[in-house]
Amino acid sequence: MVLTLVAWSLLPRRSRRGLSYYEQQLQSSSLSRPFSGLRAGEAGLDGLLEYEQSLSELRNSQGPQPVRYVGVAKTDTEILRNTQFQKHFKDIWATILANKPRAGFELAPGMAAGSGMPLDVLVKREYGAYKAVNVAMHDTVGVPLLSEEYLLNCLKVPPEMVADLAASHKNVVRDLPASYPDGLYEGRGIVFIGGGKFSWLSLLGIENLRATGSKLPVELIFPTEAEYEEMLCEKVLPDLNAKCVLLTERVPEFRKHKYTIRGYQYKSLALLVSSFEQVLFLDSDNVPVANPDAIFVSEPFTSHGMVTWPDFWRRVTHPTYYKLVDRELGNEQVRNNIDDVTPNRYYARDPGHAFSSVPLHDRAGALPDPSSESGQIAVDKRTHLRALLLALYYNYYGPQQYYPLFSQGGAGEGDKETFVAAAQHFGLPFYHVRKAVDVIGYWQLQPEEHYTGVGMIQYDPVVDYKLVAAYKDWFSAREKEHERRQASFVGRLRDWWAGEVVYDPARTFTGWFNKTNSRPMFVHSNFPKLDPVSLRKDDFLFVTNGGARKRVRMYSDQSGLDFDYELRQWQFIKKHFCDKAIDLNYLRVAGVTSLDYCDFIEQELEFLENSQHLINIRNATT
Repeated sequence: MVLTLVAWSLLPRRSRRGLSYYEQQLQSSSLSRPFSGLRAGEAGLDGLLEYEQSLSELRNSQGPQPVRYVGVAKTDTEILRNTQFQKHFKDIWATILANKPRAGFELAPGMAAGSGMPLDVLVKREYGAYKAVNVAMHDTVGVPLLSEEYLLNCLKVPPEMVADLAASHKNVVRDLPASYPDGLYEGRGIVFIGGGKFSWLSLLGIENLRATGSKLPVELIFPTEAEYEEMLCEKVLPDLNAKCVLLTERVPEFRKHKYTIRGYQYKSLALLVSSFEQVLFLDSDNVPVANPDAIFVSEPFTSHGMVTWPDFWRRVTHPTYYKLVDRELGNEQVRNNIDDVTPNRYYARDPGHAFSSVPLHDRAGALPDPSSESGQIAVDKRTHLRALLLALYYNYYGPQQYYPLFSQGGAGEGDKETFVAAAQHFGLPFYHVRKAVDVIGYWQLQPEEHYTGVGMIQYDPVVDYKLVAAYKDWFSAREKEHERRQASFVGRLRDWWAGEVVYDPARTFTGWFNKTNSRPMFVHSNFPKLDPVSLRKDDFLFVTNGGARKRVRMYSDQSGLDFDYELRQWQFIKKHFCDKAIDLNYLRVAGVTSLDYCDFIEQELEFLENSQHLINIRNATT
């Protein structure tokens, strides 16, 4: 493929049409009713685009401006830590910037042109015989086998670009530090990112965190001084054992124009500049529904040092990625989808035809299925520092180099694969939660029956790890019982008559994890976000049935929760918007105050309090 220079102004824009995100997730042979929700392929861009729009509105607002940030007094420990950060990250950024790739792909449709960076060679996104498709983890019929052959024939990656990226990657890996100064990080804690309406969403997340009984401290990272929230940081958060951290105060070099920071970098930066040694990062719209504190003192975190959570989709990472990072892939099938526990003699395909007949990401050496959902990640910096630094490199050069290789334009192309890829490159362990992500939302019966997804449910890794151990014991006993029956004619006849098999590749392992035996830990309320301003403006709380406009419970199909999720959110909204009259930058930019929404909030609360019979609240003792 010929490398061509393409004008930034001619880059295509994302179409707003197509199957919805949740429609694709839920569409299968067992569930054929129509759905609506977040659009496919936009999940990874939404946070970035919304954040950058929010910041742009804040900077360009003609209304009352936010209070100018004034440096808050620091303890001697904080001053020392900031000094250490400044020196530590100056060297790291020098390494990353010195190894800028020369070539890169044109931006994905829907990404603002400003998300890119000047390159010597801009490569047009062209595809071979196939385009990377969004294959849901539960779909097995009518979907392609995502083999090396198939994935090589999706996005075209020129050999010159592979060589360029390989050299850049090799140099960065060689020069990244393996340790950090004593005292740079300490303790355990939880991190959110603020700014614009995400300051409000983070506060809502912190309130929910405390409602679960969590005692861990929280840091709310603000990327720029323009986004600092005086009332939130100085009056509200201290009562919640939370504090604000300014990125440019930890690392002043980011104030300089040459260090241009974009939305997709903030997650990896927030993990690195937080003061915690063991940290749980949560997206601002990711709401804890169970106490996560035990994650840090329990398996799998104590043995793995990193915990990640699944997305809806199978992995479509380009085989070229493994080539440029010099990772050899074996031909043997070592797992079946998410199942790396059952002996592979029950499902392994012929390794002699691995190129075309074995799913690439079931092979030895490849990243495992499913793809990641990075709305939450837990990591120990003592063991995984280099992985976080390499992930920062992947994200800095993400939109035009690494994101296309990790996702090939598939659903949620963004930072989500960078953390597991970086950990794998250094041979560091990570635990990928096996319980599949679930959708939460509501059904509408008129004018036609359809489902609207509003969020994602992610599950407790501690419970998940115990379920994996229980499966190992159960399957071992099952094998022994099967061998015992097969030793006699009567036993063999019984198995034949009953159609008994030891292992069903489509159901045995995946069916072990369900809503009954798993424990919800996070509800990622990402579409729509729980922001009263946009909920009222965009009229998300009402549906039209039979010509009548009626309120709707957006989370009416909640399951596995021992409280009314939606009611709790609106109680916190009332607390801060009405009882405390919170003052936030994004409200000023919109030309409103929190008190302007109190009638709207009271009406929604009254509806929710009178409609609890419509939801299923799990008995807290079960």
